[in-house]
Amino acid sequence: MPAVATGAAVRPASRTLDAKRATHDGYIWPRARHHMTDGVAIRDRMAEDARAFEELRGDFDGISERYFWSKGWTPEQVEEHGAAVIEQVTASPICRTSPLFPGERASAA
Repeated sequence: MPAVATGAAVRPASRTLDAKRATHDGYIWPRARHHMTDGVAIRDRMAEDARAFEELRGDFDGISERYFWSKGWTPEQVEEHGAAVIEQVTASPICRTSPLFPGERASAA
């Protein structure tokens, strides 16, 4: 089974309906957040949402259940996976290959 990078760790890709898929337009999540049931896929997608929050805000201060709910996650999904996702993404710094990456913080330049 191929490995999937989630920003913090590399682990086997999920082979469920929720797994991220390659298309002619790039990678997509085939199911809406509130329809996802596979824990690995949920944590991977929540981690992407958390990284987007970090890019927008510059850090993770202020990220909460409400942020995940606003993205379309259910309260049950957030309760089950949210804390682990926050711990995962805050434990590892975001890796960038270019200083011109959109949202790059001035302190990193």
